Amino acid sequence: MIRVGLIAVIGTCAFVLGLFFIDRNAGAQYGASQSSAPPSLEQEIKRVEAEIDKIFADTLAQLPAIPGGTARRMKRVQTLGKLELFDKQLSVNRNTACTFCHMPDVDFTGPISMLNATTVAYPGSVRNVSADQAQSRYGHRKPQSYTYAPYYPVLQYNKTQGDFYGGNFWDLRATGDKLQSPAAEQAQDPPIDPNEMGFPDTA
Repeated sequence: MIRVGLIAVIGTCAFVLGLFFIDRNAGAQYGASQSSAPPSLEQEIKRVEAEIDKIFADTLAQLPAIPGGTARRMKRVQTLGKLELFDKQLSVNRNTACTFCHMPDVDFTGPISMLNATTVAYPGSVRNVSADQAQSRYGHRKPQSYTYAPYYPVLQYNKTQGDFYGGNFWDLRATGDKLQSPAAEQAQDPPIDPNEMGFPDTA
């Protein structure tokens, strides 16, 4: 049990470190060519998924080239974090990476303009875009930008202002109290949320 918890904490830390390592233009360099007609939602989802697949494959190919030893350990941990962000295998249907809702080229938030202008929330791993949208599960809220997440402190009450400060998510539910890091707690939620990545909580 302790070993499982330790693995979860190490994985979460690698995930958070990966945020600092990702080039924010990583998605843009693989962008599709512009067309005169606005793309359908299905086309946009396929475009984003293709970008995610390309970045994941490129990063995975770079991993063996990073030298071993303590001098390059941080680079290896950061690369592991990046791989976690772009890995579709972390979703129940093996089709949704964290970056589907948090792409680097749009400041780590949702990259699909059509959704940003309508539902605001994004479809999760359980989706049927080309057929009946009622069969799709959408996230609860607009995907927040990752860029702020690592800097927020543990949720606390500010007596001077008479309100709360810190914590992550729109409702501050990732307080940071358990792991002493709101970003680490936030990173643990989407993989097990049935409306997002949909994995059952087996920890």
